Amino acid sequence: MDPITVSKDLGRATLQKFDKGRFETTLKYQNYPMCDMLYKKEKIKYSSMSGKTFTSEITLGQVNNGGHVQMFDTDNVSIVDIDKTVTTHWCAYKNALAWHIDEVNINSGDQQIYDLLKSRYEQMYAETADELEEAAWAVPADANDTLNPTGIFWWLVKGDNAGEGFVGYNPYYGDGTECTAGAGGIACSATSNSRWANYFCDYDTLDENMLDKLETAFMKTKFQSPAIVKMSHEGKNQNNFRIFTNSNVIKFMSKFARQADDALGYDLGKYAGNTTYKKLPFEYIPILDTANTNVYGTDPIVGLNFNKFDPYILKGAHFRMSEPDKDPQRHNVLQVFLDLTYNYRSPNRRELGFLLTKI
Repeated sequence: MDPITVSKDLGRATLQKFDKGRFETTLKYQNYPMCDMLYKKEKIKYSSMSGKTFTSEITLGQVNNGGHVQMFDTDNVSIVDIDKTVTTHWCAYKNALAWHIDEVNINSGDQQIYDLLKSRYEQMYAETADELEEAAWAVPADANDTLNPTGIFWWLVKGDNAGEGFVGYNPYYGDGTECTAGAGGIACSATSNSRWANYFCDYDTLDENMLDKLETAFMKTKFQSPAIVKMSHEGKNQNNFRIFTNSNVIKFMSKFARQADDALGYDLGKYAGNTTYKKLPFEYIPILDTANTNVYGTDPIVGLNFNKFDPYILKGAHFRMSEPDKDPQRHNVLQVFLDLTYNYRSPNRRELGFLLTKI
């Protein structure tokens, strides 16, 4: 039988034995919260929308037909379109693994072939995890960038110096310019579509006053539906809330906790890596150790409601792995491609969470 055909069949049979998306290898980061979402089926929202974008609707503002009336008052019912379309572009990601047919011959035996391809498979997925995690904490580079996804800081954005409240309006590109079209194609400001803004606070310095600002941020973003209104989150939008930050903030919080604990005893590392706020741990994101004044400032604290932040994936393109095929430029090499078409989107930025940072 043709060696290429034999190698294809062996590769296909071996790759099918691997648990899709699972791997064991050394990783670049300590934690991959954004990448994890792309593997959890219960979190993913699949879309079959073709073309370059996918859309959804959100209601912003009020019609103002309600009010107290006298017995014989006339009716004056307004019809106002307060629905807006959230538009997001699709992003395509690919990776690949390859092997030379002689490698299969050299590594004869089922276990050796398995180990060879497993190593290539795990390296491909490890690189994929690194790249997707980095992309989720980034934004498009400039107004012409449709290659990269709209990550967290596209939907949870900074406000102006000394700003505090729902003043996170339009996002910023990586080059520092404002996207005047707005996140999801909905521009907002203090006077236009203000309910599309996220909560932001410039806290200036890491001190006890910053903790007061953190308390305010939690109060302001903890939305619950009135009993007479049935909404998708049913008043439970805090059940999937997490806090992400960098090493500077975590070390400050740990130091503050130690100073406040009169029963510390001999355990000098009692709070190292375990400092919590409202029972939520501060999760370390190494990417945030690097200040980005164009996008999120310095020493950011990100409160993220995962119920309001979704990975959308094109149906049929969720880590789709191709069949082994011959490399057109190397006649003895077989290659397998991994494809993902996806992006992130918030259905409600007002309930998405908050960004506290130093501007």
